[in-house]
Amino acid sequence: MKKFKIRCSAINKIGITSLTEKQYERLEILTNKDGLTEKQQTELHGLRHRLRNPKLTTGSKTYCKNWLKEQKEVFNRAKIIKSKYINKGNITEDNSIDFNKGNITEDNSIDFIAEQLGFGMLLKNEKHFSNDFIEGTPDIITKDLVIDAKNSWDHDTFPLFEDEIPEKDYSSQLQGYMCLTGRKKSKLAYVLSDTPINLIEKEAYYWCKDNGFDDLDVDIYKQFIRKMTYSDVPDHLKIKVFDLDYDQSYIDQVEKAVKLCRIYIKELIKKHL
Repeated sequence: MKKFKIRCSAINKIGITSLTEKQYERLEILTNKDGLTEKQQTELHGLRHRLRNPKLTTGSKTYCKNWLKEQKEVFNRAKIIKSKYINKGNITEDNSIDFNKGNITEDNSIDFIAEQLGFGMLLKNEKHFSNDFIEGTPDIITKDLVIDAKNSWDHDTFPLFEDEIPEKDYSSQLQGYMCLTGRKKSKLAYVLSDTPINLIEKEAYYWCKDNGFDDLDVDIYKQFIRKMTYSDVPDHLKIKVFDLDYDQSYIDQVEKAVKLCRIYIKELIKKHL
């Protein structure tokens, strides 16, 4: 069976438990205190033991079980993950797709990012990277940084006013990409792209069916086109960029979690397979 590695997009799905913030504070107090009572010495020993011996979270164990099910030695079938949000992201990042349909033009999101950030031209990376612990395929790699593109489903989910990355999964993903590529800086670029016409039609059709229409109503369809395309919005309001620096201490924790996942997977194999 192949060695377990964590995909960059799933790094946040695994983790280890050690000490809570309050327990860290308590550990520091006891460490610096003179004349500990026997009870306090026992408490200090327990806190130090937990610090040296982290454990997998429940979510990590669930991820390991699902990963193991997908392997060829078990069911040999990957879980199918499909949603309208993923569909939009995949389509709007694809340079080969022509969006000139129904008078709606969809600019490729990577080209849009390049233009707005002053890069001139950016190419989508196709190379898969891997080390002993993590693996992944970054969207964009430049000489100095990694850029990851995220296409928001609509204006409601676009993080225009956020000061920090709203999804922890994405910051973890970028840390993984930086580790794999040796870059120390990264950018997470959210783009508010026009929704591809086939997805707009599907959304309008489902709305019509749910609201008593026999078929897709033309006026309703036009309303959905208006709602899900953004040609009237200034370009600077259709991109939101977050900068993130490389954090080796975070990657160290990820590597510890991967090692514990491997041990847990071996236990599952021994017990059940």
